[in-house]
Amino acid sequence: MRKRRNITHDRLRELVFYDGRAGTFTWLPRRGDDGETSRWNSRYAGKSAGVFHKSSGYHRICVEGVVYQGHRLAWFYAHGRWPSHMIDHVDGNPLNNAISNLREATMQQNQANRRPKPGTISGLKGVTKPARSPKWLAKVRLNGRDIRIGRFDTKEEAAAAYHRAAVENFGAFARSK
Repeated sequence: MRKRRNITHDRLRELVFYDGRAGTFTWLPRRGDDGETSRWNSRYAGKSAGVFHKSSGYHRICVEGVVYQGHRLAWFYAHGRWPSHMIDHVDGNPLNNAISNLREATMQQNQANRRPKPGTISGLKGVTKPARSPKWLAKVRLNGRDIRIGRFDTKEEAAAAYHRAAVENFGAFARSK
C-alpha cells in the first residue's frame, strides 16, 4: 500500500483557489513545461474542483492523485497547517466548507454536534422512550458511555434536560436539534 503524501501549502495554492466565504474550490490555470498553457486548462481551469461523495456525505477533491476531504483541505488552505484533530462543521452541514463554519474538534466534540438520528421515536437528540415505560428517558453520551439524566413525563421536558446537560458538558459544540 502506498503511503499518503500530503501536498505542500504552496503547491496547493498553485493548483486551486479556495473561496473561504463560499467554501468552494476552483481549479487554477496551469503552465506546461514549455511555458505554454496546457490542454488541461481548457478542460478544468476555472471550474469547480472536486465532487460530492454520496456515501460519506462530504465534498472530496483529488489533487495530484491523492483524495482529500474538502473541509480538511479548506482548513489547510486557510491556516497553512493540517488540522491536528477532526474538523467539525458548526452548522452541521457537511457541504458548507466556508472557513467560518469549520473548527477543530475532538471526536467527542464532533459527535456532540451531530444532528439527531432520523427515525427515532422522539425525533429529539438524547431522548428515548423505553418499552413498557410511560416516561421519556434523557441521556447524554460522555467518553463513550451513556449517562442517564433522568425520566420525564413529556419528551419536551426530557429534551430540555438533555440540552442543559449537553451545554454543560460540550459547551459551544452542544447540539440539541
